[in-house]
Amino acid sequence: MLLHVSTAFVAGEQEGLLMEKPFKPGESLRKGYNLDVQAEIKLVENFKSTLRVQSSSDKLEKKKMKELGLKRARHFGWPNVYSLTKALGEMLLGNLGRDLPVVIVRPSIILSTFQDPMSGWIEGTRTIDMLYVA
Repeated sequence: MLLHVSTAFVAGEQEGLLMEKPFKPGESLRKGYNLDVQAEIKLVENFKSTLRVQSSSDKLEKKKMKELGLKRARHFGWPNVYSLTKALGEMLLGNLGRDLPVVIVRPSIILSTFQDPMSGWIEGTRTIDMLYVA
C-alpha cells in the first residue's frame, strides 16, 4: 500500500460539505474543462523553451513561469499553483497505482513530524510554521 499525504486545499475554494473522492485523470474544478497532465507538461516545456530562445534572464524566466502557473491553475478552477499541483499529483498517483493500493489523506495543516527524521522536525518555515517555531 502507498500512503500519500496531500492537502485539503486540493479542493480549491469550494464551499459546503465536500465528499472525499480521488481526482480522476482529466478532472478539473471548473466544469467542462479537461485537465490533461501530459498536455500541461508539454505546454510548460514549450513555454520555457520559448523564454530561453528569447534570451530572457533567470529572474524574468522565473517570473513568467510563476505567471503561467497561476494562469493555468485559475483556468482549471484552482486558486493557486500549489493546489493545482497537489491535484495533478493525486491524479498521477491514482493512475500509476493500479497494481498497488493507494490511500490519499488530505489534512488541512501539517506542522511537524512525530518521529522521522526526528521528533518535531520541520522543513523550512512557511505560513503558520513561524508560530509553531516561536
